[in-house]
Amino acid sequence: MKPTANKCQGNQTTVTEFILLGFGDLPGLHVLLFLLFLVIYIVTMAGNILIVVLVVTDQHLHTPMYFFLGNLSCLETSYTSTMLPRMLDSLLTGNRNISVPSCIIQLYFFGSLAGTECCLLSVMSYDRYLAICKPLHYAALMNDRLCLQLAVASWIGGFVSVAFLISVMSLLTFCGPNEIDHFFSDFSPIMKLSCSDTYWLEVSAVIHSSLFTFPPFLLTLASYVSIITTILRIPSTTGRQKAFSTCSSHLIVVTIFYGTLIIVYLLSDSDALRVLNKVCSVFYGVLTPLVNPLIYRIPVGTVQTTWLFSFPFCGPTEINHFFCDSPPVLKLVCGDTYLFEMYAVTGTIVIVLFPFIFILVSYICIISTILRIPSAEGRLKTFSTCSSHLMVVTLFYSTAGLTYFRPKSSYSPDTKKLLSLSYTVFTPMLNPIIYSLRNKEVKGAIRKMLGWQICSRQF
Repeated sequence: MKPTANKCQGNQTTVTEFILLGFGDLPGLHVLLFLLFLVIYIVTMAGNILIVVLVVTDQHLHTPMYFFLGNLSCLETSYTSTMLPRMLDSLLTGNRNISVPSCIIQLYFFGSLAGTECCLLSVMSYDRYLAICKPLHYAALMNDRLCLQLAVASWIGGFVSVAFLISVMSLLTFCGPNEIDHFFSDFSPIMKLSCSDTYWLEVSAVIHSSLFTFPPFLLTLASYVSIITTILRIPSTTGRQKAFSTCSSHLIVVTIFYGTLIIVYLLSDSDALRVLNKVCSVFYGVLTPLVNPLIYRIPVGTVQTTWLFSFPFCGPTEINHFFCDSPPVLKLVCGDTYLFEMYAVTGTIVIVLFPFIFILVSYICIISTILRIPSAEGRLKTFSTCSSHLMVVTLFYSTAGLTYFRPKSSYSPDTKKLLSLSYTVFTPMLNPIIYSLRNKEVKGAIRKMLGWQICSRQF
């Protein structure tokens, strides 16, 4: 498509629209990529919003660590929303055009949120440093006022720091090619399209990146050097493991974020590394926000149980079930349970839907591969290696789904009790039978073990 243009500087034209090339011309994969990134976006939003709701509503999570985690989750929802909706629209409609002002606005929010994340991660590492290295002074030092000041400073610092660069970029003239070889508006690809002198702007960008990336990175690095030194001085193995577990989640997130950031922005911008840069951009822009709720793994089940039994019970006392399940217990509560029910639904979607989709995608790939095997014997042999697992997954998800995802109009307590028996009692009972009877290695091990027992009794 030709750029929309106005006359400018002789025979040159001013570009008013860019074309985001994204992942290239892969029409056969557009639907698959759309579904993949749609699922990623839904799970990312649900997981991070769930963390924010938990941190706000649960008194047990009103601590500095979870306060900063709530800020990080709020940031991740915004971070993902600057890129994925535009990418999904492009994959669905095929329209890859983006106006120059929209492109610069997208870059502003992307850069601001990236800077804010650098600051928040360094603040979280400082929080872990005080908790592990200064445990006796932690409560006094990391008080509510300081937490609020550090969070506000991170957000304001991230958004204000990028404003100067973006205001200068908005004055650039674009009159050459209008194709951006990326899936979002990044700084370097845009600079290549400008026909203005960008030397001082690029120098300013390098200085800005150094000032707002390296100090938080060095603070994070120094904090973890002190943390690891302190942990290594703890005499007991249990104590070292317990201390390290309080910061391991944050360390994983920091490693993923800075590792991919360094690969994208510090390696040479050659044609050979352009594809790698795109892949790494997907990691820190899309996958990091996705895995954050999974890495930090707030104990959703524990929080749900604690919250449920904090409600007053002042009505009937009979639970029409054979164990304390959430829906029948909720019927006995005499308070407002709307917020809890919304939280329970969101938590269930995040915890159940993501593994289910992963399993579903895995088996679609497995079945596609099996169907391409030419011989019937080869197909049967390959399918036999995963048929046991497929039976267990089908039993578990079908009965659990029928129990918790049926419409209320068809709800029957007796039917639900029978279905609950299926996935809580019968499925665990059938698992070893299914895996052992359909697996030659397991049957061989059982025969071998029984043979040893008979021999030992004889002697």
